Amino acid sequence: MAILDAIIETYIELAEPVGSKLLTQRFGFPLSSATIRNEMADLERMGFICQPYTSAGRVPTESGYRFYVNNLLDRYEVALREQNAIKKKLLSMQRFERALETAAQTLAERTDCAAIAASGENIYFSGMSNIFRQPDFYRSPLQALRIAEIFDNLLHLINELPDGEEINIYIGDENPIGKDANCSFIVSRFQTPFNTEGFVGVLGLTRMPYEKSISLVKLVSEYLEEM
Repeated sequence: MAILDAIIETYIELAEPVGSKLLTQRFGFPLSSATIRNEMADLERMGFICQPYTSAGRVPTESGYRFYVNNLLDRYEVALREQNAIKKKLLSMQRFERALETAAQTLAERTDCAAIAASGENIYFSGMSNIFRQPDFYRSPLQALRIAEIFDNLLHLINELPDGEEINIYIGDENPIGKDANCSFIVSRFQTPFNTEGFVGVLGLTRMPYEKSISLVKLVSEYLEEM
């Protein structure tokens, strides 16, 4: 599924439909453009990509993103220097509430998504402007309203998370709220120093950088549990 990975990763970066010529230029596949187009047609029949309009390249569908995420296998590894910087920053906080706020700010800065960190009545949001400055909103201004609905109901969603899951990843319509918002939500539980449950996560467009976001949410969750 190297072609699917390439389409998704290119679309995440460029927010534009991806064609066979662009794939050849960016990834140097030892295949002809015709062969790549045939593989793209197969992916389209499988429901993993679609053509938004005639003569355009292809964009990932939610099924394509889900297949991609399910097969990431922790391919992204946060650089050791970045790990140490995040850990030092969080663990240096004298108050746990300040660490929560810093966790949200750190995730927002490093994923370019919106982030949340919560424990009991302590709830911190950061980076909402990261979402609203994306080029997607120039094409669909109403999407901002749909995303606002998610923020308004985010705590309800967190409280309804299934037990026993280390990390939950909701892609597009999988979100119990804001199904038409074209967003994905990655959230992890952790145990606070007060023996209560906390949550940390990121919310972004469906073309968010999944590899990096999943790894960083896991990492920050682990560090908060060490507090």
